[in-house]
Amino acid sequence: MEKAMIRVRTLLPGEDQFIELTTKGEMSPLGEELVIRYEESELTGMENTTTTITITMAPQKVIIERSGSFATQLEFVPHADLPCLYHTPYGTLQMVTQTKAIDFTREGLLWNLKLRYAMVIEGDPQSETRMEIDVWDEAGEGAPVS
Repeated sequence: MEKAMIRVRTLLPGEDQFIELTTKGEMSPLGEELVIRYEESELTGMENTTTTITITMAPQKVIIERSGSFATQLEFVPHADLPCLYHTPYGTLQMVTQTKAIDFTREGLLWNLKLRYAMVIEGDPQSETRMEIDVWDEAGEGAPVS
């Protein structure tokens, strides 16, 4: 894996501003697929957790795997409802991902993922969440313009 910078921006239901985390991590581009890995922090509330995200262009699919204090495998496929278990230090939650849209692009050395989804947590539907992830070379080549 190559060293990378990763910016994760999330717009949660009911919020009007993105929560943003920029961190060092790793990336491994494999043709139509990109695998990224980074450590969560106190900012995300998931310290001692490693997140691995596998993004596939065709067919469109995103898998977010977390291991450590928080453990899960969330799968996102457009217009699909997919069940999963989310293990936390406080207990295990039954969840369903409901993917609305996946947009994955590459412009030069910058990879960009836009993901819109809703969750059903313990049978309770949640509002839509938007997540945007930018990945670029750790040396700064391909860094997004803010």
